[in-house]
Amino acid sequence: MNLQQLRSLVAIYENNSFSAAADKVSLSHSAISLQIRTLEEEFGQKLFDRSTRPATLTLTGKATALAAQKALKMVNTVKLIGKGQQHTRPNLLWRCAHRNPTYATRGAA
Repeated sequence: MNLQQLRSLVAIYENNSFSAAADKVSLSHSAISLQIRTLEEEFGQKLFDRSTRPATLTLTGKATALAAQKALKMVNTVKLIGKGQQHTRPNLLWRCAHRNPTYATRGAA
């Protein structure tokens, strides 16, 4: 699983269309279909019911798309923090320090 596959899944979920999603993520229709088939093979689950037109998300597909949407938002936050374009929230720092006490001392230096 990679970020491009997750972006493809989320784009399909948000646009309700493989074609519109392909345009959004700058891939061909066949490339985005391959991204989804690869995810389905990795998960061992169908993410879409292709017997309908347009293809619809299965329950697993919808849950996966929602989780991927959240994960991609977190990835974007990590990028912004890493580039110094967003300050970390105290809540995030507390959670990191709580899980790894050495983080607080490293972050304070």
